Amino acid sequence: MMLQYLLLALYCLPGFWPVTPLNASSRHPEPVTIHAVSPTVFFRQENDRLVQAVDVELTSRLPLAKATVTVQASNLRFTTPLPEVAAGTSTVRLFVPDVRDTTALVFTVSHDGQVVATYPVNWVPQRHWELHVVHSSHHDLGYTDLPNRVLEEHKDHLTKAIAYCELTESWPEASRFHYVIEQAWSAMYFMEHTRDEALKQKFVRYLQNGQLEITALFGNQNTDLSGHEELNRLLYPSFRLKNRYNIPLKTAETNDMPGINWGLVPVLHGAGIRYLYAGVQDYFSWGTTVPAPWDERKVMRRDIAGAFYWMGPDSTKVLFWYGGGSLDNLWLWTPPQAEAELGQFLTRHQSNGYPYDMLLARVMGGYRDNSLPDLRHSQLIRTWNDTWAYPKIRFTTNQAFFADFEARHGSSLRTVRGDFNQTDYNIGAISTPRETGYHRANQR
Repeated sequence: MMLQYLLLALYCLPGFWPVTPLNASSRHPEPVTIHAVSPTVFFRQENDRLVQAVDVELTSRLPLAKATVTVQASNLRFTTPLPEVAAGTSTVRLFVPDVRDTTALVFTVSHDGQVVATYPVNWVPQRHWELHVVHSSHHDLGYTDLPNRVLEEHKDHLTKAIAYCELTESWPEASRFHYVIEQAWSAMYFMEHTRDEALKQKFVRYLQNGQLEITALFGNQNTDLSGHEELNRLLYPSFRLKNRYNIPLKTAETNDMPGINWGLVPVLHGAGIRYLYAGVQDYFSWGTTVPAPWDERKVMRRDIAGAFYWMGPDSTKVLFWYGGGSLDNLWLWTPPQAEAELGQFLTRHQSNGYPYDMLLARVMGGYRDNSLPDLRHSQLIRTWNDTWAYPKIRFTTNQAFFADFEARHGSSLRTVRGDFNQTDYNIGAISTPRETGYHRANQR
């Protein structure tokens, strides 16, 4: 009886039954389990070596401190400290050397000289991405307000954009504020209704140095309802600015339009416009099974960006960029938000077959059409490029991106021929039959 009391007393003493140590024998469950190793698209420079961020999901039965992770392949062995891990499941970020080969890697976690977890990985290198960010606002003549108020709003937007260009003019080129004036009508209105001559001179100067860009078309026109003469005259306002102030003009843009008349290609080519950005609002795919605006097997997927030469009916061509539906906007206002958005955006493009290492993405100043310019994009990009080697972000314009893209990849682009007709906007003209009839008569 006394022996039983003694054993019971010992059993109740604190620490009598020890916690299973990390180097427990094989009859106990593994103290650490690695569930996934996820290479990211983020690289940074450490001294003279490029390292890649890798996210490791693991479960530890106990808090884990002063552990290490070894990454090993046939020609690589690298050991790095493992960040302190609490008990339970968590994800930790490691930085490992940039492995440029498709190979087998083994991740090994060690603690107190004992291996506590291993995880084999079929390693696929991530690209060294270069992201060209274009700041737009999406010009909509009446969706957010009456047209005369929208024009005044864009006049104020351009005043802000000029101030941001001036503020960042001495910054590194990649983070200097850039802004694309999506359609010529707001630039014309600004020049006609701004009384401050010094402000107009600054506007012209930033158009000339490339921080601001004006595109060739007057508005987001329903080109299926346009005759030949009207298609030509869509270029008149922007060319008046080009000729008067010696402004570069190489790109056209149509945004939030679900199609483009084939006859626009020879019009653009004949005027020296080499590039066409098409913001195609693929809203028919939102929760439906309606087909894409083109045959995805013959042209390209609807859900990732891409480019091709679009040949017109007279065999002239323009370089056509498609952003991947939903107007390809990113929201890069804070570093965590930018990292999350870019990680998903770039990984999705690589896994879905986008073949290039440079990509165009658009940002705006708010979740609305006719949104204002936002200086935060410049500030974030400057901080980003000081932190990360890749993705390298360039704040730029349509014209600058197209020129770089064509120089690198133009020789590999396919040529596509045929009409890209509207899905429904031309049918909407039925709601104004009298006005449409007058318009047709005027065209003739």
